[in-house]
Amino acid sequence: MQQLLLQSRTDRTGAPNSSPSGISTEERDVEMEDEIAEQIAKADALSDYDIDVTKEGEAITEYLALLDSVRSSKRASSSQ
Repeated sequence: MQQLLLQSRTDRTGAPNSSPSGISTEERDVEMEDEIAEQIAKADALSDYDIDVTKEGEAITEYLALLDSVRSSKRASSSQ
C-alpha cells in the first residue's frame, strides 16, 4: 500500500512531483485559493465579454462607407 502511494507521487521518470522551483506540487496556498475563489464568485461572468456596441457600429458604418466610395469611384472610371 505504501509503495502505491509513493508511486502515485512520482512522475513517469520516477522523480517526485515538484515544480521548477523545487517546491512539492502537493504544497498548496489554501488562503490564496480561497481568495481567488471568492473573487471569481463575486465577478459577473459576462462582464468580460461586454463591448461598446456604439464604437463597433461606428467602425462598421465607416467600413461600409469606404466600400461604397470605392465602388462609386470604379463606376465613375468605367463610365468614362
